Amino acid sequence: MSQAASPASGKQYGLSRVLRIWEFPRSSFYAARQRARRVVPLRRRGPKPRWSDEQLVAAIQALIAASPFHGEGYRKLWARLRAGQIRISPGACCA
Repeated sequence: MSQAASPASGKQYGLSRVLRIWEFPRSSFYAARQRARRVVPLRRRGPKPRWSDEQLVAAIQALIAASPFHGEGYRKLWARLRAGQIRISPGACCA
C-alpha cells in the first residue's frame, strides 16, 4: 500500500503515512519484516530428551503387555516407568 500512488498528486503514500492511518506502530512493522527475513531452523526447544519417542513407546507397550489388568491409567504407567528409571513428565507418558 505504501508503494501505491495517490490518484490526485501521483506521489507515493509512503510507509509512515500508511502505518499512521492504519494505527500500526512502525516498530512492529519493522520487527515483523526482520523476522520474516531471518531464517531460523525449526527444532525442539529446551534440552535434548534422554529417551526418544520410539524408546518410550516400546517401554509403555511392554508395561501394558506385562500388566495382568485389562486397562491401565496413565498414573500407574507413569509410576511404573519412574520405578524403572525412565523419568518423564506425566503428560508425555500417555498423552
